[in-house]
Amino acid sequence: MAVKKQAGTASLGFAEGAASVTLATLTTLVELHRFSPVNFVKIDTDGYDVKCLRGGEKVIRRDCPTLFFEYSPLDLEAVGEDPMSIWPFLADLGYEKAFFYDNEGVPLMQLNLSQQNEIAQLAAYAKNRPLYYDVLVWHRSRNSQFASWAVSEGKINTNGKN
Repeated sequence: MAVKKQAGTASLGFAEGAASVTLATLTTLVELHRFSPVNFVKIDTDGYDVKCLRGGEKVIRRDCPTLFFEYSPLDLEAVGEDPMSIWPFLADLGYEKAFFYDNEGVPLMQLNLSQQNEIAQLAAYAKNRPLYYDVLVWHRSRNSQFASWAVSEGKINTNGKN
């Protein structure tokens, strides 16, 4: 594996003669370094975000951290992921609310994870542009934190029906 740098981002790829790279799941890293409890997880791995979240399932289930990750339907498809697969996975772990930002950090909208049609529309829009979203997701046990965050963002309707 080799680190490839291009247009302000980096990725891992196969290259002859490159040094080996050790990969680990989020759960493995948290357990190895004894981070506990985990309150916040930030992931930006250009398409591998869903795989990272799945690799952290044990920690996410245990600690219910707020999650912040990049949602790029094109990048997800490029690594064999269904862009819509993350939402039921997170809902099954107790996550309910998501705050979507455009790829320049501008707050767009808040949705409940049950609003699959609206999320699918966002995914289709991103694929056609192409662009990505940054998404902040709260566990239902942190609803008061979500409400405070939503108020601080100001312009977002927080009733889940934007």
